[in-house]
Amino acid sequence: SFQIEFSHQWTNSIIGLPTVSCEDDSIRVFIETEQPFNGRFFVKGEHLNKECIRDYTRGSRIEDG
Repeated sequence: SFQIEFSHQWTNSIIGLPTVSCEDDSIRVFIETEQPFNGRFFVKGEHLNKECIRDYTRGSRIEDG
């Protein structure tokens, strides 16, 4: 089962269902939105663990240093 939670009100909408792909040492999540996603995507309970966070701005991922 897969669950999506939002920490604040979002003025964007998800199109269709998210796609989750389990890899050997990670997971990949694809979520299509009506507008470019601007925010942070993280594993529940791991918001302080930089290995479990992906930051996005203007629809693009901010690459790690």
